[in-house]
Amino acid sequence: QNNGDNITHKQAFTRFMLAIISFAVAGLGFVYQLFNKDNLAWHDKHSNTYLIKN
Repeated sequence: QNNGDNITHKQAFTRFMLAIISFAVAGLGFVYQLFNKDNLAWHDKHSNTYLIKN
């Protein structure tokens, strides 16, 4: 979520499945994070989530 709220079950499931796929394709989904201006991996970008520090 871009408002700091907890993610929904649908977002969590999407994020989890895409993280597996990102890892399965030689980690390209995670390498993408190095070049993304917002520092988002595939699973973050497509589930509309990001990690925050609190």
